[in-house]
Amino acid sequence: MINQLTVTGDEKALFAVLDEICAHMKSRPGFRSLRLHRSLRSPERLVMVAHWQDAAAHAAASRGPEVQRLFQRLRAEARTEPDVYETLLEG
Repeated sequence: MINQLTVTGDEKALFAVLDEICAHMKSRPGFRSLRLHRSLRSPERLVMVAHWQDAAAHAAASRGPEVQRLFQRLRAEARTEPDVYETLLEG
């Protein structure tokens, strides 16, 4: 899963909710790793890269009212563009 984020609100609030989302996802079956990157040219742009066992595991972890409330709080602080990708080349 790759989520491109553009900070539009309070960055401190954004990082607080990202911490909660990360804790939730880490506790779910199929989670492997997560990294958050910031653009050096455009510091308001972030990219979250999460590795999951498969797309179904990510979909299951993203369901439910608790995590949906977290996503709503995230969208209050940033424009989000999440998508699930498959790996085609690894070096």
